[in-house]
Amino acid sequence: MNVTLTTTTTTVCVVPEAPTFKPFPDGNQCSPANCLIEWDEPNDGGSDILGYDIQYQSLGSLDSQSTAPVDENRWLVTDTVPPTEKFIILRNLDPTSAYIVRIKARNDEGYSNWEQTFFETTAETWTSTPSITAGGIVAIVFFVLLIIFIIVDVSCYYINHCGLLMCVCVNLCGKTPPDVKAKEIALEEGQISSDEKKPLKDALQNQAGDRNDVMEETLM
Repeated sequence: MNVTLTTTTTTVCVVPEAPTFKPFPDGNQCSPANCLIEWDEPNDGGSDILGYDIQYQSLGSLDSQSTAPVDENRWLVTDTVPPTEKFIILRNLDPTSAYIVRIKARNDEGYSNWEQTFFETTAETWTSTPSITAGGIVAIVFFVLLIIFIIVDVSCYYINHCGLLMCVCVNLCGKTPPDVKAKEIALEEGQISSDEKKPLKDALQNQAGDRNDVMEETLM
């Protein structure tokens, strides 16, 4: 009599093991407001990992010489991290503070135990804005005064027919002053009496001679 024995293998799935945090390189990888947390994938207990739950809380400022105890009512909960990712960046942290963070994995059978670690944020770095030097202040004042001088001089040129611009136009460019030019026009049009013509002509000739002398001295 032949007897056939059949062996049935049953796989028992259990909850996963707790993830293990990776050590921080160079002791820390946190900034004043953010911190990168990494971990290794745990044994899944025979069932695929479905995600990771992470919680953290502040233990107080490092400047206070003492940290607060862990309070089960103060845990901050992050979004569930998908199984394909093995890191999370905690944001909006307080600078120069101590924190505790914990993680657990989940599969179809349930959750692993919590695994926790501590980290510290660094101090804020302040960058001073460059100040204006004394030379810069002098240059700004000089530029402002130059602009004011140009505005005033141009106004005098058009309103009072005087100023540095008028002097340059008359002596270097040969421009006839407006009052003299008006008298020349009046003289040509006969609007000045015959008694006034000769003195006016002499005055115009003298002014023209003076301009020629100035031009010759300038060219020499």
